[in-house]
Amino acid sequence: MIDYSKMLEVAACTRSFIQTSNDQAQALRDILSAYEVVFGIFPGEKNEWDLHVIKGRDLVVKAEKPYHHTVLPFQTREQAATLEALVAPAS
Repeated sequence: MIDYSKMLEVAACTRSFIQTSNDQAQALRDILSAYEVVFGIFPGEKNEWDLHVIKGRDLVVKAEKPYHHTVLPFQTREQAATLEALVAPAS
């Protein structure tokens, strides 16, 4: 079961880190490179929360071992999916 309150706490920390950085784009790049898995959290239906895997989907799906992860806050799934597409490895 997902602990959304913990995920929201982590997202608040990453938001603060980015917002207080002198170079916000670099702060986001640093976060993306520092973690194996990056989730996006955003409001879901009926006042609930939903997640989108931005980086490390294969690790989440396999779930063979614990992974180092963080959470980024978004307003919509589309925003999280856009970042996922931007950071996806070239095929």
